Amino acid sequence: MPTPVTMQDSRARLCPLPQFKHSPSALAQRSQGYYLGVEWLKILRLLRHIRTRLDFLKPCTKETVRKKQYQQKERHDRTAADRFFHADDAAYLRSTVVGSHKWIPGLICTVQVKLELGHGAQLRKKVTSEGFTHDWMVFVRGPETGDIQHFVEKVVFRLPESFPKPKRVCKEPPYKVEESGCAGFLMPIEVYFKNKEEPKKVCFNYDLFLNLEGNPPVNHLRCEKLTFNNPTKEFRRKLIKAGGVRLTDTQMAK
Repeated sequence: MPTPVTMQDSRARLCPLPQFKHSPSALAQRSQGYYLGVEWLKILRLLRHIRTRLDFLKPCTKETVRKKQYQQKERHDRTAADRFFHADDAAYLRSTVVGSHKWIPGLICTVQVKLELGHGAQLRKKVTSEGFTHDWMVFVRGPETGDIQHFVEKVVFRLPESFPKPKRVCKEPPYKVEESGCAGFLMPIEVYFKNKEEPKKVCFNYDLFLNLEGNPPVNHLRCEKLTFNNPTKEFRRKLIKAGGVRLTDTQMAK
């Protein structure tokens, strides 16, 4: 048992400890005085007194760490040199999946694939009871040498609200919609990809126009080039299988 030190014996001004046991080495308050222990040495070293339970809590370091990281990034951005990548250079790509912070190994590459959007329309021999004067068909397909089914998950055609089931979803080829109408309109077309990363879809506004009476039937074709920068290995394989082409540095510069 250590020798008790009373207020008269000690040259330091000691403050009574709170009425709770905060650790195995805490001082026990006695009627005859105070015991000088490890906790009192800590108090004297810090030149402060423990008055409440909050004095035993550790300070929050999150804000300090955040400021240090910001200063480190600012210093790096100010002194770092620019880096240039070329086609087929190995690199780590940041995942775009929501909530994911993974870095995926891959290659610096650009793959371009073609889509064809089109429609056909012709006058009906007899007007329907609804007043429809034309039959039309709109489609999405790949070029002759490619099958977009390898990388296309589904195609959504959004018709005006006057049509029954205005949202038409095609999950297998042929990706097309056949209907009758009396006027042209702008049709939003959404093409969804079999891709776990971004982008996962592309949207087009297609002008579905009709031929006037006395004019030949409409056969319209619109070509679109889709460019994917640094796709994942799995999605890059699907694009190339569907007729996609990897671009070189010269082609990318153009």
